[in-house]
Amino acid sequence: MEGLSRLIDHAPLFPPASMDMPAAVAEDTRARASEQAWMVARFVCPASRLPELEAQLAGAPSPAISAVLDGGDWATSALPVEAVEMVGPPPFEPPGVDVFCEVPLDDDWRDTLAAVAAGGGMAKLRCGGKAVPTVEQVAAFFAAARDLELPFKATAGLHHPVRSEHEHGFLNFLTAADRAAAGADEDELRAILGTTDAAELGTGSAAGRELFVSIGSCSFAEPVEDLQRLGVL
Repeated sequence: MEGLSRLIDHAPLFPPASMDMPAAVAEDTRARASEQAWMVARFVCPASRLPELEAQLAGAPSPAISAVLDGGDWATSALPVEAVEMVGPPPFEPPGVDVFCEVPLDDDWRDTLAAVAAGGGMAKLRCGGKAVPTVEQVAAFFAAARDLELPFKATAGLHHPVRSEHEHGFLNFLTAADRAAAGADEDELRAILGTTDAAELGTGSAAGRELFVSIGSCSFAEPVEDLQRLGVL
């Protein structure tokens, strides 16, 4: 189960959950008190809402934070900001903070990915919302990130373990990461990312997680319940 450890960056403030701050904090607290708390990583919060989060916590211990840069001041927050998320290559190198840089899958995405690696950041792949990348695009991204030795996270549209007609699956991603780390080519990665058969998928490993760091999910309960239905948990 090491591949599932600290897999989920919990983002209940973001769509489609879009909870208000009290509900989001309560939901995160429940997740971290559950039997599956070992699967929860950082709490994702817009930088502009960090003061609101601090006020809501009212002195209670804070989870580690991943701050999505939206113009708010994250650097002086009293909260434990361990990561920041932005679009494009990193314009700075804050000491002691992971920097996840979203790479839009446009015509220049390979150059952007290389610039993220050169700038000392990690990458971020958006898998839902306005557009869902194809299996072919995701396989190419996995292979390119592997070749650059560039860790990345994925966000949006990854609530479910196994790929469906319209969404990618996070077990597909974990299995693809293992195979990519072992040197798989894009054809093999496409087959793994495209399968809808849970029996063909694993739960990942520490080696694969060095490449594929985490998923951002507005729900914690939904991925856990799906894994329970599959008999994984």
